[in-house]
Amino acid sequence: MKTKLKIIAVLVSLAVFLLIIATFLISPGFYKGPKIPPRIIVEINCKRLKKHLNQYYEKLQGKISENPSSDFVAYLTGLEKDSQFSRDPPVVPYTSERDLGFYLLLPGNLESVRPLLIGYTTPIKTKKGQVYRGVFFLRGKEIAAVTIEERVLINIIGSEDFEKKKPDLYIWRERLNYLNDQSRKGK
Repeated sequence: MKTKLKIIAVLVSLAVFLLIIATFLISPGFYKGPKIPPRIIVEINCKRLKKHLNQYYEKLQGKISENPSSDFVAYLTGLEKDSQFSRDPPVVPYTSERDLGFYLLLPGNLESVRPLLIGYTTPIKTKKGQVYRGVFFLRGKEIAAVTIEERVLINIIGSEDFEKKKPDLYIWRERLNYLNDQSRKGK
């Protein structure tokens, strides 16, 4: 009798354990992974854009464009493998906290004697109320992507037109889903 009770207790415990595991596997929050702090999100997106900036200037090979910012946006939005770059902002319900807009002030050459501001992102607000932006500086022949507080950036570039400007391009994570949904609607 005691052996049967032990077996039943073990089976019930195992069933409860499997039920808990199944709940975590089925719940939608399980696949999202850990929440990444906003400052780190800015940093990741800036490093991604920095990689593309380096590739873009490498392709230029010293050919100075009249409007490097516009040409860079055309270059990025023309990359078929990476359709998360867009001239258009994310639209609801396809927005996410990882989406960023970028303002570009790109020079014709990837070279500067003094540190030169060449771009910055839209703001990211933390839970504590701090507002950060990703900022790109050209130092010598290297692009430095750093995260700084918004008020520091405003002090660098001035407050005129700061809020009124529209970003040159956007990274939005759900753009593939948006494009797929739009193509289904068009059929």
